[in-house]
Amino acid sequence: MKRVNLCDLEKVTVEVPKEFAFCLTSTQQILWLYDSILDIMENGGGGGGTFDVTIGENGNWYINGVDTGKPSRGEQGPQGEPGADGAPGPEGPQGPQGEPGANGKDGAPGADGYSPTVVTETITNGTRVTITDKTGAHTFDILNGKDGGAAATPTIGENGNWYINGEDTGKPSRGEQGPKGEQGPQGEPGANGKDGAEGPRGPEGPQGPAGKDGAQGPQGDPGPQGERGPQGPAGEDGAQGPEGPQGPKGPQGPAGADGAQGERGPAGADGFSPTVVTEPITNGTRVTITDAEGPHSFDVLNGTGGGGATTPLALTGRDLYNLFQTPMFELADNGTDYARIALLSGDINVTGELEPDTGKVSLEFTTAVNQGTGNPVTYGVKYNGTDGTYPYAIRKFCSFYPGSVSEALKPLNGMTLDGIYVYKGGALGCAFKEAYNQLYASPKPDVPEKQAVLVPAGLGGDAKVAKGDTVTVKIRGHIAPAL
Repeated sequence: MKRVNLCDLEKVTVEVPKEFAFCLTSTQQILWLYDSILDIMENGGGGGGTFDVTIGENGNWYINGVDTGKPSRGEQGPQGEPGADGAPGPEGPQGPQGEPGANGKDGAPGADGYSPTVVTETITNGTRVTITDKTGAHTFDILNGKDGGAAATPTIGENGNWYINGEDTGKPSRGEQGPKGEQGPQGEPGANGKDGAEGPRGPEGPQGPAGKDGAQGPQGDPGPQGERGPQGPAGEDGAQGPEGPQGPKGPQGPAGADGAQGERGPAGADGFSPTVVTEPITNGTRVTITDAEGPHSFDVLNGTGGGGATTPLALTGRDLYNLFQTPMFELADNGTDYARIALLSGDINVTGELEPDTGKVSLEFTTAVNQGTGNPVTYGVKYNGTDGTYPYAIRKFCSFYPGSVSEALKPLNGMTLDGIYVYKGGALGCAFKEAYNQLYASPKPDVPEKQAVLVPAGLGGDAKVAKGDTVTVKIRGHIAPAL
């Protein structure tokens, strides 16, 4: 091997492009260049000068066009240990809606309805009707009317009561004495007529009727006492006055004399024996009962087929997080104090039911308010008039990617929230109202899209909530009804 003394070189300049140098450490570059320069000089590479370093098509380093046989990239090093997780990035815009999931399995068929039956049978003096439905048999009897008997004969007994056909009715024949009615106001006196001119005295005629009283003259001096005149005849009874109000019950008076026997009344009409007729109608039976007043009909309809069953729901706080797309269930925030429920706390159990035929959804859970400042704060959040949003809201239309949620939540994909209500101590304190929030979009459009949301709102009064309170939340909504 030819030995070369680098001190004999007048000048050695090596230019390594930046895009190559990153593959080697400083020490590796020096050793590699030293080895390459020696090899080139021993094989006729010449003296000092500038070395042109390139990478050939085979991936090796080339110096002045000569293949060094050295690969430009080192061998793959061992797998390094994972670095620490970086801080979470800002929330990205909502992705497009996923494809609808497969239809759920049909629910178990409901029990068949029960068609009632109507049976009639003759009994002593009437008819027995028996209607049997799913709760059992229900029976009632319709009795024939009795024939009319002898006319009633009223009399007054020695005790003063009315007797009918010799039987004491216990009713007095004379009403109780009412109190004396109040005297009415006195009418105004009429005007006096004018005196006529005095005519010549005629012969004395018969006694005429008494004239009207004249105007009251001045009182004269009392005259001597005259003799008492004979008793005048009794005057006729006056007209019957109006009946006064019922007075208090007086003491029992003496029994009056029996009244004269009353005339025999007409014979009563014969009694009427009702009839019961049943006839089939569409989806049931019509029952017609005819009595003395005429026919009376009612329909007994058959039970409908099974259906209308509900599907029970059992969800968790994580399911609510996936449904609402928010980890916090905000109840109140006035800018200083706040109260909320962390849905991912792990101790929220939600019960409910789904009516497949109507799509109606009902959910309910009771839990503690587990986040807040601890001070009581009125329900509700403030509207931000600058950007047109609420600091907290729940989307009204709830959709999600079925592959990322529990099996229990999948039936509620596409649910529309109709209302959310919050109770504390058995009293309703908060109802979520409908509002609209501007959706985030980048770049911001000239006319931002708005999204229907629900936000908490107090119902007035002094209803407040604080961290540590226990509340019950009821959620109402609907999905598409089953085919």
